[in-house]
Amino acid sequence: MEFNDSIQFLTEQHTESTNSNTIRMSIIVAIALLLITIVIYLIYKGTKKSSIRNTKSKILNEGTIDFNNVIDSSFKAKALYDKLKRVCHPDKFAKNEILTQKATEIFSLMVRNKHNYSELLKLKERAEKELNINIKED
Repeated sequence: MEFNDSIQFLTEQHTESTNSNTIRMSIIVAIALLLITIVIYLIYKGTKKSSIRNTKSKILNEGTIDFNNVIDSSFKAKALYDKLKRVCHPDKFAKNEILTQKATEIFSLMVRNKHNYSELLKLKERAEKELNINIKED
């Protein structure tokens, strides 16, 4: 009987150590995955910031910031865009296919530049020439 008891005791100890080893390995794997995730996040965050820094430095080095346009775009662009979208909408030129195509092109450029006052002024002049319309100043 003593021999059977000792075998049973050893089997129970082996099972307990196997369970504790499995738990330890699970914890190690979870920590490793967490560390890998953190490293990947930090690398992604670093590359994103560096691309933003590169864009900022490129703009500042070019010296192409037109502060008058920035101010005008803040205060005047919405009103000009609203006026242009009413006057230059392609549906207004539905009877003439050529004018509809030109109006569609101008309208798509207007939507793309709706916050850029200087581009909207250029598009206004283009619309007056190509679409034969007169856009009144308010």
